[in-house]
Amino acid sequence: MITFLYSILLYSGLLLIVAVPVILVARRRGKSSTIRNFIVGATATGSMLAIIKVSSDQAVQQCVDAGNTQCVDFGSTGMAVLFVGGYAVIALGRAWVLSR
Repeated sequence: MITFLYSILLYSGLLLIVAVPVILVARRRGKSSTIRNFIVGATATGSMLAIIKVSSDQAVQQCVDAGNTQCVDFGSTGMAVLFVGGYAVIALGRAWVLSR
């Protein structure tokens, strides 16, 4: 449970930091719905990534408990990089479009 809560806070916080430019530009333009959508999107994406992290940790732990010594799950890290990178591209693109 601690891993899940820590992961939600970590990923959601990272996504909110990435969304700061679009939040600032949207606030200047008076687009409160855009701000709300990016905050909700960061929370939802952070929650999904936390679920992936917890399930990955559980799968690796089950592998170790079965007696294997080479238990590594690179898929969850790759998925996190993919989602955070995609969110960053969308947030920066939206900030650029709003600023024009």
